[in-house]
This record gives sequence, C-alpha cells and structure tokens, in this order.
Amino acid sequence: MPAGPLYIIALPHFERQINGISCRGEPNPVGLTSTLNSGRPFHPSSLSAIIIFHVYVQPSMVQPGCSVTLMIHRQSMVDILNTHLSQSPLGEVLQPLPWVAWGPPVSRWFHTSGIPTRWVTSTAGQRCVSIPRITALRRSSPITIYDFNPANVAMAKNYLKHNPDRYLFCDKGEEIFDDIYGLFSIPVYSRLPYCGVESEGEYEYHGVLMDEERLLGIKVDAWDRVTSIDVMHFG
Repeated sequence: MPAGPLYIIALPHFERQINGISCRGEPNPVGLTSTLNSGRPFHPSSLSAIIIFHVYVQPSMVQPGCSVTLMIHRQSMVDILNTHLSQSPLGEVLQPLPWVAWGPPVSRWFHTSGIPTRWVTSTAGQRCVSIPRITALRRSSPITIYDFNPANVAMAKNYLKHNPDRYLFCDKGEEIFDDIYGLFSIPVYSRLPYCGVESEGEYEYHGVLMDEERLLGIKVDAWDRVTSIDVMHFG
C-alpha cells in the first residue's frame, strides 16, 4: 500500500472554488483470485469502463453555482499512470501533470447543471444515462444514453452517414467546452468519441439510474423522498 499519491494529474484550472467532486465507475476492478457470482456469460471490463466525475462549483457574485462532468475510460487513467511512473524516478517530488499534457485526447466535458447528479449510479460499463432536470417549465423529458465504446461509436457514425436519425447522435470530433459560466482560465478542449440515443417518449423522472441491462426511473416527493421506481429492461 503506497504511503501517498503515486502520481498527480491536474484538471484545467478553475476560476471559482470547487465545492465537491463525486465519482463513479462500474464495474470496479477485482482481485486476480476473485470470482464473479453471476450466471451471465459476459460482463463489462472494469478497465474499459467509463469513469464519471461530477464537479460542483461554487456560485460567484455574478454567476450561479453549477456542475460540469468529466468522462474518461479507466484504461486511459491507468495508461497515463504507467507511462509517467516509468519516467519519474522513485522519491522524486511529485509535480502535477498539466491538463493539456494528458486530458484532451482521452476525455470529454459536459455541462450538467440542468441534469440531476445526486444519484451517481448512472454508468454501466462504457454507457451513461441522463435526463434533464424537471423544472416549472419542463415537466417531462426524453432519456438519453451515451455510449463511449469505440466499436459502437464507429458503427453509429457509419450508420448516420447513410441513415439520418432524429434519435441517434454522435460527437463532432474535437470540441471546445462552451464555458458560459466562466469556470476555466483556459479554453478546454476534449475529443473522446461517443455516440448516444434519445428515447422517443418523454418521462417525468427526477433521476435515472442504470446497470448492465436496466434503467431505473426515480420519482421523489417535495421532501426529496423516493416515491416510485420504474424499471425498464433493455437486455
């Protein structure tokens, strides 16, 4: 067990104070001698799993508090660690690896202020689910599933070349984060490929969770207590 950090990788510099960060990646790594108690023939790889970081930022004098989300594969973080550990002598004082030296090629930033993020169980393998927050002006919304599996992204992009689809979408390559709240001190680029699909119907959920084969639609009351859970199976 290491006595301290093995390596430090830096986020883009925030102009405002960070209130907190929540993190999720499913499945988690297991020991070499561990066994999965499951009758399923296939399981998502923990190394291929997408890791989601919700970053909550304090309000300023002129801007409201907000949240942004960083997506990255666990394998990418392991690769960064292995690469730079091999180049850093043991005992050397750790200096954070700047964001621009590691982040843009392997990550993707999203605005999530309008999306419920209190339930972090929103990823499974390389997929992530979200739904816009219910407001007085918007009582229902479609459910969106993002997929960061490179093979699925390639198939979706090829499909969309010949078959326009209002519910299916893909990334547009390298994008600069639309920093409408003035969060970062530098332009933040990211280019992790993804595709996604929106549901045809709209739902009145306060949050959506997912595992390998189900979506869970959550409703709460005025005191934020869960009142119902809808289970949607997709195989």
